[in-house]
Amino acid sequence: MFANSAWRQVMPALALALCSALAAPALAAESLAPQPIADFYRAPDMGAAAMSPNGQFVAALVNTQRGRQELLLIDLAQREKSHFIAGFKNADITGVHWVNDDRLVYETFDLTYQDKSYFQGLFAVDRDSAESRQLVSNIDEGNVTGSNVKIRKLSPDWHFHAVPPGRTDDIIIEKRTSNSNQTRYSYSLARLDTKTLFLKPLTEGSPEGSSSWLLDNEGTPRVAISFVNGRERIHWRDSADAPWNLLGEFDDEQATTFQPHTLAPDGTLYVTYTAPGSSTSGLYRFDTKKRAVDPKPLISLQGFDFDGYFEMDLKTGHLLGLHYNSDARDSAWFDPKFRKIQEQVDKLLPGLNNRLGCGDCESSRYVLVTSSSDRQPTIYLVYDRTTERIDLLGKARPWIDARKMGRRDFQRFDARDGLSIPVYVTYPPASFKAPYPTVVMVHGGPYVRGAHWEWTPDAQFLASRGYAVIEPEFRGSEGFGEKHFRSGWKQWGLKMQDDVADASKWAVKQAIADPQRMCIAGASYGGYAALMGLAKDSDLFKCGVSWVGVTDIGLMYSIAWNDATENSLKYGMPRLVGDPEKDKAQLEATSPIRLAARIQRPLLMAYGGNDRRVPIEHGRAFMSAIKPYNKDVEYVEYLEEWHGWYKLETNVDFWGRVERFLAKQIGSERGSAAPAASSPP
Repeated sequence: MFANSAWRQVMPALALALCSALAAPALAAESLAPQPIADFYRAPDMGAAAMSPNGQFVAALVNTQRGRQELLLIDLAQREKSHFIAGFKNADITGVHWVNDDRLVYETFDLTYQDKSYFQGLFAVDRDSAESRQLVSNIDEGNVTGSNVKIRKLSPDWHFHAVPPGRTDDIIIEKRTSNSNQTRYSYSLARLDTKTLFLKPLTEGSPEGSSSWLLDNEGTPRVAISFVNGRERIHWRDSADAPWNLLGEFDDEQATTFQPHTLAPDGTLYVTYTAPGSSTSGLYRFDTKKRAVDPKPLISLQGFDFDGYFEMDLKTGHLLGLHYNSDARDSAWFDPKFRKIQEQVDKLLPGLNNRLGCGDCESSRYVLVTSSSDRQPTIYLVYDRTTERIDLLGKARPWIDARKMGRRDFQRFDARDGLSIPVYVTYPPASFKAPYPTVVMVHGGPYVRGAHWEWTPDAQFLASRGYAVIEPEFRGSEGFGEKHFRSGWKQWGLKMQDDVADASKWAVKQAIADPQRMCIAGASYGGYAALMGLAKDSDLFKCGVSWVGVTDIGLMYSIAWNDATENSLKYGMPRLVGDPEKDKAQLEATSPIRLAARIQRPLLMAYGGNDRRVPIEHGRAFMSAIKPYNKDVEYVEYLEEWHGWYKLETNVDFWGRVERFLAKQIGSERGSAAPAASSPP
């Protein structure tokens, strides 16, 4: 099971000189040849890093020579003792969690999807590799592929949930069960001793339909969130033996104005709450006895809902600060020592977004630093509080040259009805001249947040080829306030689509986009919006790229082999998308398959054969509908893929098609993508 690769074999790839890792001297224009497609979609060299509670070790997921993510233990005081402690030939380690200072648990999955029978597995291992055992089976038969450990294992429907306080050998695991057609789910929690495999149920007697919980410092569920008949119910109990009481009840699938967030070690319940008169939610203390929210927020952000988590000392339980997201990642420190450390790290790593992490934060010598930017993929470093030095542990994608990446910017514009719409713009490198050929990239979901200020492969790949990338957070996107979210309900193909068109017009007015060279693209809902954009706004968009995209809204409700839950079909989708009976006329009028005759622009489409979110039938039916009207449609199926591309060879093939398609329609073959001595606006 364990890889025998020595630390010295990966050290040259990871321990680059810090100056070369972070400095980015200017390059001559002629040396800015774009990087190969595969560079943007290869698996990361270092996929994650987690610090031990005592701060002496880091567990990192490292991609080895055999092409699998394996578990590397880094000794921060004695790097030469660093070694691999777990790895598989036919699976990847996808997540790692410290149980205590000497024991870890890790999750496995086959990220190549070569073995369809491989489920997510869960293992435990000692830091010195003295003992390893499988906790959750990764295949139905219970045989552990790649391991010679033969013990009793839990079934594959159990998953890691959390590590309880106290530094025992225990973890909290979660079980999801479904009915025969996988349209209804129920959840339960249990406490598992990773050495004896003793399993203690934790959620027996929980309110009906409970699916998520907050646990106290003893590992006891104290907050339960349930879904019953399309209603979300939030329950609280004062102790392990106390009865459950209802705190609030809301419509399911809606962004409520009140949501439990964190149960602090001292028993304080923190909630996200949208106060009367406020447009966005903040983080508040909640008095469980008075059933009241504090009048003042712990933190609130103008223009953004609170999205973040506490950094706390594991030994003392002290809350030291908050990590959160606005247009970019940021931190707010209550503790003056860590406020100073943040300032020191930011000075050492200018231009990067630096997030600090620790275990026993107040007593640990080392602090884990995770750094990135719009141009720089994630870098993992460690800050030594004694020497005030920072050292490189590894880079997620060391082959990406930040100097060749595009600048990413966050702005807002007013839609035609006056609603403020956030938008991210990724500019091509400085060697290209504005206005640029432009790709308007529509995010999927659609009721999620689409983008952040960070390096993303799709946007940077397109930018490296000379295209500006416009990513609007159209109405219905989460994270920008209740009004912004609710105004997108039942607006597929209507006001949500207008926001995408308005973003395109805004980009032209800002002299970012060339109005004669603009294409619309997206996956899933974004693929739907790309098709609708060609049907409604053919004067704006000269071409479209749609992959795994919805073509028939009615098919989302009727097809028997998609993965939508009964709760979603019965309650969520009718409220957010439209009722299949009451809103039938609207859903038909906004389905691309019924507008095929209006789609005359060149189009590239792709689907996955194993996709259960948007089954391949969407693509095949649409091709039959558009065939009489548009001969300039390129269609491809990747029969082994799912809802998106997981294999490197698929990404290389698909994005190669996109590159050639865009070059022909709006790019280099039309005289636009040649570099020029100019900077972005």
